[in-house]
Amino acid sequence: MNANTGAWTIQSNTLTIGAAKELVVNTANQAIIIHSAIQDNGGGASSLTKTGLGNNGGMVLSLGGVNTYTGGTHVSAGVLTFLNTSAKPAVGAVTVPAGTTLGLGVA
Repeated sequence: MNANTGAWTIQSNTLTIGAAKELVVNTANQAIIIHSAIQDNGGGASSLTKTGLGNNGGMVLSLGGVNTYTGGTHVSAGVLTFLNTSAKPAVGAVTVPAGTTLGLGVA
């Protein structure tokens, strides 16, 4: 998923992570807000990776759905914000390396 221009807001049906068992969200150009729940691929544990700094150094991925994917969350660049506590999956590590940012319960 890559936001080329204009901020994206996704808020409809549940998103099921694909066959590769990894959802990579690139916010290099615009912020992305996902209010839909994100769930594992039917084949097992699936993960989410947030990439992309953007030209201003801080394009944000915001998650607001009741997410149930279990393979972990990795912030490889920029900012990931869980808009509420149910947006952070109950299972799976959240990896936030130096130089990246994680927000919890804030917009």
